[in-house]
Amino acid sequence: MTTETGKMNIDEVMTILGEEVQKLRREETTPQAVQSISNALGKWLSAVKLKLVYAQMIGITPKIDAIDIQPLKVSLSEQATGSD
Repeated sequence: MTTETGKMNIDEVMTILGEEVQKLRREETTPQAVQSISNALGKWLSAVKLKLVYAQMIGITPKIDAIDIQPLKVSLSEQATGSD
């Protein structure tokens, strides 16, 4: 499920979260376990967002192994207003 470097991609992490939610519904895990995974995923996504915003500010396409990134085409002013 992980790459040779031991890193996971976003699909794998989302699958784990989904599996844990299913376990919770079957009462095979605790809400705390699901919350821990959810919190970790939220922090991971925040870090990815920070890398994307920084790369956009300096005009590069970042290398983030866990996701496949296409060249950024949104200007900072569009991002601030939320328009496409």
